[in-house]
Amino acid sequence: SPRSRRAMQAGERAGGSPATARKARGLGGDPRDSAGGGGSGARKKLMLTCDKGSLENELCNLLINKKIIKHYRDGHGWACRDVSGKAIDQYRIAELEERLVSTAREARHVFTSGEIDQISRRAHAEWRLLKERQQLDQGQSPQRPLKGILKQGGGTGASVGAADGVAGPTPSASK
Repeated sequence: SPRSRRAMQAGERAGGSPATARKARGLGGDPRDSAGGGGSGARKKLMLTCDKGSLENELCNLLINKKIIKHYRDGHGWACRDVSGKAIDQYRIAELEERLVSTAREARHVFTSGEIDQISRRAHAEWRLLKERQQLDQGQSPQRPLKGILKQGGGTGASVGAADGVAGPTPSASK
């Protein structure tokens, strides 16, 4: 058709080869030159329509799900639902782990290592809140770490003695 001939001529002018002309028309060329670096066309289309913000949210949710799965496998009753509230079973775990691998691979191409660290920190903070919420829903009291209490230096008998300069028995003295 005249239109495809014009597109081919435009592609040949841009890069010179008929393969470049086919790419200019969107008919393919070398699949490694497209956004996904190979693989299925559906994944490439998904990646082209996926913006950075939604990829960040997807990665964050999958990182949270990874932590939930770990606790589920360790036998914690509160870890029975994923981020979206779906019940966790072996099929759901397999699906989430597969999505995490493909999304992480995609994220390495889109984000810098600093951005990935930031997403990971955000996922950890959101996971702690989700863990507390799920523990409360299961009737358990949330288990908060003690390190904040110990750093404050007041309120416990152990820290008062240390503040007065009175040292307790050394570990070697108790043997």
